[in-house]
Amino acid sequence: MEELKVIFLDDIVSVEMQCISSSTYLYYNALRQIRGAGPGGGTTPSNPPSNIVGGALGLFSAHTVQRKKIQIK
Repeated sequence: MEELKVIFLDDIVSVEMQCISSSTYLYYNALRQIRGAGPGGGTTPSNPPSNIVGGALGLFSAHTVQRKKIQIK
C-alpha cells in the first residue's frame, strides 16, 4: 500500500499523465486478467491481443506525456 503524503505550503506538486492507445490498453488489460491464473504465475489459453503482425508476441507502443507542476501557496 502506498504511503499517504502530507502537503505543506511552498511544496511543489508534480502530476504526470501518460496517454496510451486503445490497442495498448487492451494488451495490458489482457495481461492483468491472465496474471496469477494458474501454476507458475499464470497460464493462458491464447495469446493476448497484439498489434504486431506475423504471429509475434508483444506490443509496439508509443505514448504521449503531459506534466504539470504547481507550488502550494
